[in-house]
Amino acid sequence: MAEIVECPSCGKKTVILAGPNLYQCLSCDFKRDLSTPKDPSPNNDFPWIWITLIILMLMSYFQPILRDNRPVQQTRRVAPSSMLYF
Repeated sequence: MAEIVECPSCGKKTVILAGPNLYQCLSCDFKRDLSTPKDPSPNNDFPWIWITLIILMLMSYFQPILRDNRPVQQTRRVAPSSMLYF
């Protein structure tokens, strides 16, 4: 069954398949080849990869520094000679 397509230029429903990937309007000069994308979208993931890598590198760099600066809980050690024996 043929699909009725409206022309984006003139608004009439006179678009036909003129070739394997070519659509053409019979009412105006509109033509579109769908074999290649009209405008390829840029890769939006690229900046996020760099941001993630920088964050991971900063975390791995500061982890030993933060671990060494934590307050150490001191335990009281009692020498065996000062223990009281009953």
